[in-house]
Amino acid sequence: MPAFAFGNAERRFVIGERYEIAKGVMATLTTATVVEPEKKVHLAFYTDDGKAPILTAELSDAELAAYREHPHTFFGKIVRPPGRSNTPMELFDFFVYGCRNTPRERLLEFLAGAPDIEDLKKLSTEDLRLVYAERTAYGAMRLRKVRPSAGQDQPDVTGRSGLETAKKDADDAGPKSES
Repeated sequence: MPAFAFGNAERRFVIGERYEIAKGVMATLTTATVVEPEKKVHLAFYTDDGKAPILTAELSDAELAAYREHPHTFFGKIVRPPGRSNTPMELFDFFVYGCRNTPRERLLEFLAGAPDIEDLKKLSTEDLRLVYAERTAYGAMRLRKVRPSAGQDQPDVTGRSGLETAKKDADDAGPKSES
């Protein structure tokens, strides 16, 4: 980026790099988000002892200008732009990207309640990331509510309409007891 290359701004935050975030506390920067109106950056770290603090820092005018010129590479890596995932595959890709730097131990923590956790522990880290992303995407798609437009009843990801889904969910809940 020209702003960093020619000394107009200093690159202070690089995803994947390690920083001392407090006296004697080392952590890896895993992701970051710029909030332009506030001239701030929110930084997510992963510490050596497994904590995941989020810190906030002020941006200089030069840093903010550099971000505006090249938002996708401001943090030293190509960062996926925010947006909506409209298909199951886009949602899966979103979660794969989101957990790309998540350590194996953390992924296993996320999946700890899975009935096949012993099999998951045998997977490579990359395969574990894919399983986590797939299961998270599937869960999100099941939870996603389809908002019909102009009074239309549109199908959800299962192919059922919103009314059919609500009826099936009510049927699955079983009879209601009256007290």
